[in-house]
Formats: sequence, C-alpha cells, structure tokens
Amino acid sequence: FGDGPGAPGCGAELDRQTRLVARCGKPDMREQVPEKKARCDHYRWHEAFNLYSLPLVLVLCTAGALGAMDGWYSCAALFGHILFDTVWITWKPEALPRWAAVIQIHHLITLSLLLHPLRNPEHAVYACYEGLCEYNTFFLVARRQFKGASKIMNIMFWATFIPTRILVFPIVIGMCPKLLRGHGLGEKLNVYGCQFGLLLFNCVYLYTLLRPRKSKVG
Repeated sequence: FGDGPGAPGCGAELDRQTRLVARCGKPDMREQVPEKKARCDHYRWHEAFNLYSLPLVLVLCTAGALGAMDGWYSCAALFGHILFDTVWITWKPEALPRWAAVIQIHHLITLSLLLHPLRNPEHAVYACYEGLCEYNTFFLVARRQFKGASKIMNIMFWATFIPTRILVFPIVIGMCPKLLRGHGLGEKLNVYGCQFGLLLFNCVYLYTLLRPRKSKVG
C-alpha cells in the first residue's frame, strides 16, 4: 500500500548513506549504489508483475462470478497468483512500498480461505465474488505507476473499494450458515475466521486511508 513515488527502502538507503557521510566521509559507492538499485528494481518488477498479471486474474474471476466459466478454475488462478506473490514478498519484502508483513498475513489468510472452494467447487462462485477486490488492487498499483492518469486511477480506486472490499464480504458471510451446512467444525472455523479476518483487514485499511494525516512541523 501507499503511494510513495520511490521504491521501498530507497529513501531509507539514502538516509543511511547521508549518515555514513557524516560519520565516515564519502560512502563506498561500489557497495551502496548496487544495493539501493537492487531494492528499487524489486519494487519495479513487483509493480509490473501486478499490472500485467492482475488483468488476467480479474477476467477469470469476473467470468466465474458471472457464470461464464467454471469458478473453480478462477479460484485456482487466484490461488496461484496469491501464492506466487506471497513467496515473492517473503523473499524480498522491499518489493512492496510498506507493510510487507501485514500483506504476508493477509495473503496467508486468503490462501487458507481459497482452500475451501478448491475442495468444494460448488462454492467457487462466492470466492469469485470476493476475488473481484483485485480490481481495487489493480487500480491501487496503477495509481502509483501512471502518474499522468493518477486522478482517473484514484477515482477508479475509490469506486471499486467500497463495493469489492466492504460490501461483498459481509454479504458472503451472511450466506455462510446455509453454504456450510453439513460441513465439519474445522471447515467452518477456517471459513468464518478467514472471512472475518479479511473483512477486518479491509476496514482497517479504509481507516488508514481516511484518517487525517499528521502535518510535519519544521
């Protein structure tokens, strides 16, 4: 999350170099610059990955939600995308602007939830409904990357935020008592726990976006 123009860690790296200059004189550029460049590269590669892969995932989720294709395949594609992304940001947390640990937890909860429709294909369509929140993720990334169209992307970001992140999840949760009838306690705990966890995440995320920013003094 976040809309900083630079890659994560780049500013911190420059600050570290400034401190090194103050303490030791000119920094060893052979050591510092490649490290900074690598951190920035991982950020750019991850952003590009989302910009190119999310549209495909969204086409599949939309088709599954509309009944145009078997939702199980949509869930499988979404599961694969999130699993790959989880491995990436675990390997290179600097690929995200911030909150890498929080996103890792969010991804793990999502993967755990997706195991249910993968085991129960008749429920895959509901996972496709919730998978539409990736529209919001796409516009979040696009807002950072397409500076010339940032206003349009910001409008699309907010236009997709409330429907896909705040409204869909409570609706699906309300369907769970009927959908999970006959399932074991462990399955119910997994589904309910993950659903409420993701809804809580979205609400906290909304709060962080709307809370007043503290102005810096000096």
